[in-house]
Amino acid sequence: MNSVFEAKSHFSYLKDQLQSTGRRGEKARFSKFLRIQPAYLSQVLAQKYALSLEQADLANQFFDHSSEESEFFLILVSRDRAGTTSLKKHFDSHLQSILKKRMEVIERLGQRLGHRRQHG
Repeated sequence: MNSVFEAKSHFSYLKDQLQSTGRRGEKARFSKFLRIQPAYLSQVLAQKYALSLEQADLANQFFDHSSEESEFFLILVSRDRAGTTSLKKHFDSHLQSILKKRMEVIERLGQRLGHRRQHG
């Protein structure tokens, strides 16, 4: 998974991002940036705890997310933190809406590019 928009949870996204760099000490750098203990990060990665919204905001900065990626990630964390089924559904609906809009834009761009290739 390369994009936050492909993530099923913030847990899986964090694991993937921290492992994909291949850099030694990436988890330590990340936990220091979020101002949390490495042991707490391990528990987050094991899905025992979710990031707080403040920690998610710092994670957005660490990963240099765009504004759209940042919004999606914050909603993903909110969904993963939600304590009721109805609240989880609310955030799931919001996530699906964002993904649907992204697909529409991607399809429109693809059609425009295809149209240019045929005539250009």
